[in-house]
Amino acid sequence: MKKSIKLVSGVLAALMAASAFSVTASALPRPTKEECEAVGDQIIYFEFPDGTWGDWSNVKINKLNNTLPVYCNPYTVYGNEKEFFDPGWETKPGQCTWTGTGKTVQYNINSEMNVNHYSGEIDPETGKKKKLYYYRYMETEAGKDYGVLFSTTANNGYQTADVNMAARCIGDTVVLDDPIKTRENAANSAKKDYFAHWKNNSDLVTKANILSTGKFAAGQFPENQPKAQMLSNALKDYLTNFINVGYFQLESNEKIMESLGVTPQEVYDQYMKDNADIINGGTIEPANPDKTDVDNGCPVDFIRYDKEKLNMDVEHKKLASPKEVRKVLGLPEEEPTTAEPTTVEPTTAEPTTVEPTTVEPTTAEPTTVEPTTAEPTTEPKPAEDVFVLAGSANFVSTGWSPDPESNVMTKGEDGIYTAVVPDVVAEEGALYQTKVVQFVGGDPENAVWHGMDNTDLNYDFMLSSDCDVTVTYNPETGEINVTGDGVVPPVYNISKITAVGAGQGNFLNGIVWDPDAADNQMTEVKPGVYEIKFEDCDTNTDYQFKFAANGGWDMNWGLVKETEAKLNEANPAQYNSDNILFNVESEDETCDVTLQLDISNWDTVKKGGATYTITISKEEPTTAEPTTVEPTTVEPTTAEPTTVEPTTAEPTTEPVAEDVFVLAGSSNFVANGWSPDPESNVMTKGEDGIYTAVVPNVESAVGALYQVKVVQFVGGDPENAVWHGMDNTDLNYDFMLSSDCDVTVTYNPETGEINVTGDGVVPPVYNISKITAVGAGQGNFLNGIVWDPDAADNQMTEVKPGVYEITFEDCDTNTDYQFKFAANGGWDMNWGLVKETEAKLNEVNPAQYNSDNILFNVESEDETCDVTIQLDISNWDTVKKGGATYTIFINREIPVLWGDVDGSGDITAVDATYVQKYSIDLPTTDNFNAALADVNADGRISVLDATCIQKFVAEFKNGTGRTGQPVVFE
Repeated sequence: MKKSIKLVSGVLAALMAASAFSVTASALPRPTKEECEAVGDQIIYFEFPDGTWGDWSNVKINKLNNTLPVYCNPYTVYGNEKEFFDPGWETKPGQCTWTGTGKTVQYNINSEMNVNHYSGEIDPETGKKKKLYYYRYMETEAGKDYGVLFSTTANNGYQTADVNMAARCIGDTVVLDDPIKTRENAANSAKKDYFAHWKNNSDLVTKANILSTGKFAAGQFPENQPKAQMLSNALKDYLTNFINVGYFQLESNEKIMESLGVTPQEVYDQYMKDNADIINGGTIEPANPDKTDVDNGCPVDFIRYDKEKLNMDVEHKKLASPKEVRKVLGLPEEEPTTAEPTTVEPTTAEPTTVEPTTVEPTTAEPTTVEPTTAEPTTEPKPAEDVFVLAGSANFVSTGWSPDPESNVMTKGEDGIYTAVVPDVVAEEGALYQTKVVQFVGGDPENAVWHGMDNTDLNYDFMLSSDCDVTVTYNPETGEINVTGDGVVPPVYNISKITAVGAGQGNFLNGIVWDPDAADNQMTEVKPGVYEIKFEDCDTNTDYQFKFAANGGWDMNWGLVKETEAKLNEANPAQYNSDNILFNVESEDETCDVTLQLDISNWDTVKKGGATYTITISKEEPTTAEPTTVEPTTVEPTTAEPTTVEPTTAEPTTEPVAEDVFVLAGSSNFVANGWSPDPESNVMTKGEDGIYTAVVPNVESAVGALYQVKVVQFVGGDPENAVWHGMDNTDLNYDFMLSSDCDVTVTYNPETGEINVTGDGVVPPVYNISKITAVGAGQGNFLNGIVWDPDAADNQMTEVKPGVYEITFEDCDTNTDYQFKFAANGGWDMNWGLVKETEAKLNEVNPAQYNSDNILFNVESEDETCDVTIQLDISNWDTVKKGGATYTIFINREIPVLWGDVDGSGDITAVDATYVQKYSIDLPTTDNFNAALADVNADGRISVLDATCIQKFVAEFKNGTGRTGQPVVFE
């Protein structure tokens, strides 16, 4: 799906989507807090198009602040007198909030925004990047043009086209056009924007645009903006951009000027006027299209200017020089001289007056011919589909922006389409990529993309020599073939991996979509495993990224389609796919984010087997009192030592038996499971000291977890076994299989490292369908069931995501109990006691993955008690296997809270939704408790109660009524 251009979208989003056509704001004063407060709220709304943009129920509302992954991007177009701060594309300050009704979201344009200072200024008090507060508002006087678009990262991402906006739109709602209509995305030609308009100001509709591919998208012109400024701003944004500079050349600019109705001189004059501050204060530097110098790399002569001096918060930017602008507008390279014109006095001779000749019109009636109404005899044939090539720029000139007139394929008598690209130049180590694009009916707006083997994957190849390259496509089978004298299979040599995406604050060091950014180059911590850590990243913020190889976009890994990134566990990574999206919801302001890409098992043919992990951590200060251990006192012995005269004979040297290393593991991997002996699954010691064992023909099972440890029998003694787990811990080494294969296990006794490899070996995915409390059941505890991990009676209830509970009533006190937690009805995944700890009642304890039984005893004068056991794995780290906790509650009394209408024990946005539905007679849930809904105590249940609950969830200090307070029963 036009992978390269799609990736460029992140680079261009801030330019095109948020403020592409605004006048340079370098000299404009910033609004103050007082000025914004004087203006007041400027709220606009957006109606989420359920179905067209995916399912509204999948739009996750953040319970901490009522925000959701829908963004408003307002920007200035013309005439503003105050700086209109742009926080960046789809960042936290642009998040919309839910109105609480239907699928409508809202956004306040007049807002205070705090961001990490772009220049990296350090706050001396915190030692971290200084946060600054910016203010903006929409000026409402006449003569000012604004634009806006709405976007979402939910449901794989959508956005509206730019919509014209004026002051009268405050309080109005943006909706999609009906019927639905799309056009090329302004910043990403591989995507589509949705036409939209204002509900109550329907004369303001989708704005005319200049696209990133140098095309003009027709629409409504802003009321006041000079049309020449549209192209002037596009040239400013793109001429110094490596990827899109090729689109903004004379031929494409002439077409744009024709559409705008402006002259080259008008565009040039506008460019000089809008950028006068930069041009006058900058330094012209020469073009460097080969990018041999990163700091100075640019395909045209440019002006380097210091934005800090111009009140722009970014150290350095580039602007194409006036000479380059004149060149792409077709003007002479040098400006014409401005000599004073010669003044000639006008002559005063009287004009000659000639009377016009008057001709009377004829009055004859016109001949009337009735049109023929006969139906045409031949129906026009539907236009045939056009098949063309798209691909990497080193292969086809149009790259990933095809059109129906370039690189057209010819249809043969056998129905197979063929195209020959002549004289393709071979570059050492270069990857060449292609897809076939089908323009239905030859319509350039109706394109269907075809990848390798009916997938979204590019067809990759390399060249050993210059040659003509022939591409064939069979529409019946979907097969693409590439041949040529120099065509050879691809070799994926990887020199480095970079984390790349929409950098915000400390995440990705604030760098936006640069696949060659040195600061974001990842460290190879193991062969094929790359990591990078970003500290103090803002929480409750939507982030997006992917992984790029070798400083470019030819090889990259992203999201598997129709999946969501899960935090703190391994996710499958897709080659050349979509951006990975995530949000860390937390009451803490910041967190540390570690990104990992594991391509050690990546299949270069099927392009599967890669995984990524997003690990979230926050170092909390240790507040626990230190454990005081009394020293053990041992009385010295007073017996006289026995004196033995040493023998002088040479000792006899007995041969020392060598240790035997064997495998133990799950029964689906090794036959004797977790009961090893020194004669089964024995590992062979290599010359490098590393032990190896191969288990042949291991059968793969969908979703099955395979586990292994290495057991060292000291001296070969079956009674003297030392167990070795993953990374010198007690943990099993977990893995899964994508296909049947031989599995090789190696163990390095010096480092303690275990490795498992095989054609079908893939990282584990921990899918949990249920949790069971399991142990030595006695009386009512565990319902008397003994060590059954699949006992239905002891299956726990998921009371919150990742939190499971079960209660056993009237259990005997003063009795020793033991238990643990098992997942999915078996023992492969279980949680128990952290070694050398004791279970504390009525408080949170750490839980260890695959560890010992938990022991407890309720000492009491009462004969019985109620026992509630809870397992919380919502923060379980699937890599380090930490973060899980358990709690044993004795006779727990859960307070009933005002507003907890669904009885979950917690107050969330779900409670507010149920109250809203109840107030208008819509069905809620079987657990709905109307007695807890009147939180404002006005004697009735209405939307006002729902609003109180929403404010409570968003942590408002006022306006929440009695939400969250315990109910006092008379």
